[in-house]
Amino acid sequence: MASTNKTENFELNQWLGSDVPQRVDFNEDNRIIDEALYAHMNDMSLHTTELDKMQNASYSYVGNGAATQVLEMPFEPHGVFVMATNHCPISINGNTKKWYFSVGVKGLVTGNVLINGKNVTVKQGTPSSTNQEVPALNENGELYAIIALRSVAGDEPQE
Repeated sequence: MASTNKTENFELNQWLGSDVPQRVDFNEDNRIIDEALYAHMNDMSLHTTELDKMQNASYSYVGNGAATQVLEMPFEPHGVFVMATNHCPISINGNTKKWYFSVGVKGLVTGNVLINGKNVTVKQGTPSSTNQEVPALNENGELYAIIALRSVAGDEPQE
């Protein structure tokens, strides 16, 4: 005979002294436990925090030729690597050097990449008589990749 009482969450048998346990009762309890544990162990969302779910990520964008382009990330990155997908990091043509790669760090101005909250601003320069080294992070039609690094709680720089 099944138990007189059942547990609150899984309705497992809880026998009284006067109950007569049957093998089928134990087998049913084991089936309930097995199914619950299997479902729990295979649902990874139960084993991660919101911070864990916000992994480092890679994105791409196409340059629009403007002096700057603002790109919104799905989280506030701690740092980013930006690079053109079809160029070497530095391209030299005569006296002009174009930088197709740059790094941005939250809280630091690197000149070519700025992180402000979820926004990453990339710059496109033009050669001048005084500056022959220019950022090339937003050339019109050029495909770029961004690797965004998320901050981990507690790793913020101390002032």
